[in-house]
Amino acid sequence: MNNHQIDNELNKLANIQKVDVPIFLFTRIKSKINTQSQQFEPTFVWRISLALVIILLLNAAVVTINLNGKKHENSLAKTMRLTPNNELY
Repeated sequence: MNNHQIDNELNKLANIQKVDVPIFLFTRIKSKINTQSQQFEPTFVWRISLALVIILLLNAAVVTINLNGKKHENSLAKTMRLTPNNELY
């Protein structure tokens, strides 16, 4: 853009006029906010927390089972004199 176009765009900002707001607008907005409460019901909170606890317990169980399985595979490979991993050196 050249300077003439930039000046034209900036001159458009000079024509902005202040808008008169209705007096009751702020009270309407406040009443709308107050009627729409964002609080969760206790049963919803308990259900979500129970679901998260179950997911965490399942994750912990899967990780411990996976670690125990790896240890068993490594000990079996060592008793059969095999390499328990793919490292050659």
